[in-house]
Amino acid sequence: MNQFLLLIAAATLISSNPSLAQTETGRDLDSLSRSLIAAINSSDRSARESFVAENLTSNVPASERSETVALLEDLHRDSGGLDILRIESPGRGRFITVRARRHPRLALINISPVRNQPDKLGVIEVLKSWNPKSDSVKWSNTPLATDRSTLDMIERNLKTLGDAGSFSGVVLVGKGDKVLFERGYGWANLEDSVPNTPSSRITIASIGKMFTATAIGQLIAAGKLRFDDTLGKVLPDYPNSARAGSITIRQLLGHTAGLGDQFNAMAPAVANRPLLFPPGTRWSYSNEGYVVLGAIIEKVSGQSYDDYVRAHVFGPAGMTRTGNFTADDIVPHRAVGYRHRTDDPLGVRPPYGNRTFTGKGSAAGGAYTTAHDLWLFSRALIAGRLLPAAIRDTLWTGRSPLPWDQNQKYGYGVIVSTAGNRTVVGHGGGGSGTGIDNELRFFSDGSYTVVVLANIDPPAASDLAPALIKFLSVQPVR
Repeated sequence: MNQFLLLIAAATLISSNPSLAQTETGRDLDSLSRSLIAAINSSDRSARESFVAENLTSNVPASERSETVALLEDLHRDSGGLDILRIESPGRGRFITVRARRHPRLALINISPVRNQPDKLGVIEVLKSWNPKSDSVKWSNTPLATDRSTLDMIERNLKTLGDAGSFSGVVLVGKGDKVLFERGYGWANLEDSVPNTPSSRITIASIGKMFTATAIGQLIAAGKLRFDDTLGKVLPDYPNSARAGSITIRQLLGHTAGLGDQFNAMAPAVANRPLLFPPGTRWSYSNEGYVVLGAIIEKVSGQSYDDYVRAHVFGPAGMTRTGNFTADDIVPHRAVGYRHRTDDPLGVRPPYGNRTFTGKGSAAGGAYTTAHDLWLFSRALIAGRLLPAAIRDTLWTGRSPLPWDQNQKYGYGVIVSTAGNRTVVGHGGGGSGTGIDNELRFFSDGSYTVVVLANIDPPAASDLAPALIKFLSVQPVR
């Protein structure tokens, strides 16, 4: 999760701060950036070892120092040499965009000094790498004349990304109650040469929190819960009774309860760990909090979480291809998630299937679904078939600015932002090293919906979905 957020933060900094003034760190970071690339390009391994020894802070553990040397060695081995394209200044550090000589790949390298040791670096890392063909993708920032023109631009740009290997998965764009575009790219199963199609089922990770928030909203609408009910009131068997008396449903929904990121949230060992902060005082993304919400749904409804959402969320929305499956379940059209190897920072080798997602999906996320089913979910929310408008709008009210992007705010189970003069609602899911990257975003006025399900590492979807939303925000609703 943290690596995923770092990628988003990096992309935001690049787009919003193209030429910040040099920071007062006591050293010339531009010169240091060039020295780093020279060390990577050197035929002498000791040059890379010396660079790390001389420039990385001694506070970095020995294991991480060794990993940093290995990173520079991997870049040397695979690149055939790196050429600097530009050096940018995101706050105190530097972003170095480089081109590999041996392969058609670009990479973004980040170096950052330590605040209390401005002459030493705390970070040397590759934030992302990509095929330069992807940079030819351009989205219109003005209205296009027809839906056909809009569709042509989407088709052309997605083909470019697919051909460059920058995207694998399924993309759907809906306009009102009509699907404007729906197509698969890349491989659902590379080993067996099975392509992605609109039927591909991809695990959506944290997008599933929207299902849980919807279920809680339904129970509130039915008078079985209130936003300000305490955990102790609605779940008396929660293992930590003292904590349960101070945490509310509202705080669990909004990630302000102070709980951590464990998925076994009902285990006494987890429930008795210290809170990250007093409930209601801060925001911190918490899978644990949503697992607790799932337990509340089961307690109040008398049904298992899976049975409840199947009957009250998936069923009314028409989502026939969605469910929380185990690794042993037979799931037609299930796509494998593909991740790049840790020793392949440039992404020049074939990715490998991520087999670590063996656990069953839960209230915190992890369901398998299709892009079309997520579109149906968004339409059912907008039409009021899943929640009364007043409760839905309460969920869709942005409250907590996200640390990596102050323009986005977390509501209750959703992320809220604006594009043009329209409100955007949705959620993402996945992260670096997971082999999945997903986005569901739609305009609250019901005009356009974007679903991007990628079965490769970020930023496949987390780059594409915001670009599509921005493009559609200026397109007229005819």
